Amino acid sequence: MHGWVVGATVVVGGVGDDVRGPRLANRLLGTPHLGLGASRSVFLSLFISTSSLHPRAWASITRTATATHEACHQATTGRNTPSATNFEFRISNMASPSNPSVTIRKLDPLYCEFLLEGTDVSIANALRRVIIAEVPSVAIELVEIESNTTVLNDEFLAHRLGLIPLVSTDVHNMKTIYEAGEDEDVQDINFSLNVYCRDDDTAVTSDDLQTDPMWPRCVPIDYQQRNKKGILIVKMRKGQELKLRAIARKGIGKDHAKWSPVATAVFQHLPDIRIDDAMMASLTDEQREALCDADPKGTFRHNRTKQTIEVENAELYQYDGEVLAKAEEFGVSGALDIVQREDQFLFRIESTGARPAEDIVMSAFEVLQNKLVTLENGLEMLLARDY
Repeated sequence: MHGWVVGATVVVGGVGDDVRGPRLANRLLGTPHLGLGASRSVFLSLFISTSSLHPRAWASITRTATATHEACHQATTGRNTPSATNFEFRISNMASPSNPSVTIRKLDPLYCEFLLEGTDVSIANALRRVIIAEVPSVAIELVEIESNTTVLNDEFLAHRLGLIPLVSTDVHNMKTIYEAGEDEDVQDINFSLNVYCRDDDTAVTSDDLQTDPMWPRCVPIDYQQRNKKGILIVKMRKGQELKLRAIARKGIGKDHAKWSPVATAVFQHLPDIRIDDAMMASLTDEQREALCDADPKGTFRHNRTKQTIEVENAELYQYDGEVLAKAEEFGVSGALDIVQREDQFLFRIESTGARPAEDIVMSAFEVLQNKLVTLENGLEMLLARDY
């Protein structure tokens, strides 16, 4: 099996005159190692489709997988496996080149919706997990309480402060505590809060935080904006005081959820819906109407002229099985065939406001690319030892 370079075709649609959609498409097209090819290999299910994978590297992977399979079989059965050759053939033919494409459906600063096609569910899930857990942002990590006479204890306040989304425009210029070579390399962003309640009650919000003049762009989302309330930290009564200092640092959601830049990051399999018109014609109009109404999302509509049922919007189908149950009740269970497509995935990404949705998606692709490069370098080192 020869190596391949996996490319990506990006089609932009549904973004109107917004220039961010074409820009995101151009940036995706310019990414040389997206590595979105499909693979179902057990030990490399996420990242087997590396860019320009050398044939000798694939041969080494095959040998390693075959040897592992033989060792596991012998350990469990006490006999040598008779199917080593067949196993090697299956491993060699599991991954095949594909032509992934990304269609931008909707894009604004806090939301991105795109259709990923021509790849495997393992790659789609890898992208989803990277978006949630490995795209960096900035969040408050350390809190030093000097005075707290509010009803909330120190740990509760520290937790609430950590969950306030901070604008992470400068996150690429920072290092995490794991990336820094020396303690001096870790960039700390300092915040302070000093509130004394002189009225009957006072609501302390993220607008009351004093930001770091060295990092003027790193502020809580919607910071001190008109017609927008800050994020509530605590409510105080007359005579209560809260004084503290906080330090924000770069991190990823894998270390703590406060660093995850997304509120939701999900994808759904698009359905493949096939309708037998001949069987549908055997039903009465009332039965066809009841069949359409059985789907709570309105996926289907009744065509009275053709005496059949048509798909109104396949993306609305939620795999709840209600319409299939209704078809079985009417004795036409074979009239509808609905299966999940394994090569089309509709992504919906909602940002917390820490980073733009476009930036989050691009960073996720970059993280995925770096994982592929790491894998490729490891294979090259393995080959260097073998040859």
